[in-house]
Amino acid sequence: MLKNIPTVAVDAEGGITLRGKSPMILINGKNSAITNMDQIAASSIESIEIISNPTAKYDANAESGIINIKLKKNNQSGMNGAIVLGGGFGAKGRANSSILLNHKTQKWNFGLGYDNRFAGRTKKINAERTNYFVDDEHFINQKRNDERTEGLQNLKLNIDFSPNERNNFSFEALGNLETQDNDETLYTHVNTSTNQFYSDNRRHSLELERSKVGELAFNYDRKFADDRKNLNVNLTSSFNRHKENTDIDTYNYDQYQEQIDDAFLQRTHNYEHENISNAIVNYAFPVSEKNDCRNGL
Repeated sequence: MLKNIPTVAVDAEGGITLRGKSPMILINGKNSAITNMDQIAASSIESIEIISNPTAKYDANAESGIINIKLKKNNQSGMNGAIVLGGGFGAKGRANSSILLNHKTQKWNFGLGYDNRFAGRTKKINAERTNYFVDDEHFINQKRNDERTEGLQNLKLNIDFSPNERNNFSFEALGNLETQDNDETLYTHVNTSTNQFYSDNRRHSLELERSKVGELAFNYDRKFADDRKNLNVNLTSSFNRHKENTDIDTYNYDQYQEQIDDAFLQRTHNYEHENISNAIVNYAFPVSEKNDCRNGL
């Protein structure tokens, strides 16, 4: 979706720029621990807002512009809901779905949403390379098989309470679970410049990635008889738990396909824990008939 927006560019690694600069990305107008936009299913997005010239209420990180992603929120009266199912077929299948439930009365609004996406990918590569200036490792033949599976699940809860026309309270909770498994096997056969056997090995790599994100947000809006005055209080807290473990086993063989020595083992384990909390108070009031003043904390 972002690729189709003018002035927004998304590179092959998923990096996002706005007019050539890195923008601040907000979810429902708030900072979020969800930094990878692939974690948000398109079926959950109501709209995407581009703010090229942010006002003073945003911090200095917003000078390069803001991309505000608004998630769907049902405001129809009574009890209602929606179900969306999708799928695709190829070398591997993929499926996605979303469920939205909402109940709204005169003062209360309760909403619950869930969406997911599951997909797989198969990649096979055959490569031949010749090192003309190396006699030993002269002819190199490689076969690579890559099997990837990924899953994404999101859960959202919102509660709104409006006791009267001037006061509005809202609470929102978001949960995100992302998984990626990559199973790769690489066979490498090397011959000399005279086409004699030099080496043979098999490299197996198993990468398991898990990410859990939770976000809580409370918002209070106060309107006054003078529409130039308003008060907004916003409290947010986000939690991110991420781990990425990779096991690599390399086996060497002789020309008769007999294993040489023990396997060479490599292990990499990365763990990240993050918690970000913000409290923002904005109060706007007029100081004269033609000017107003805005204070933020």
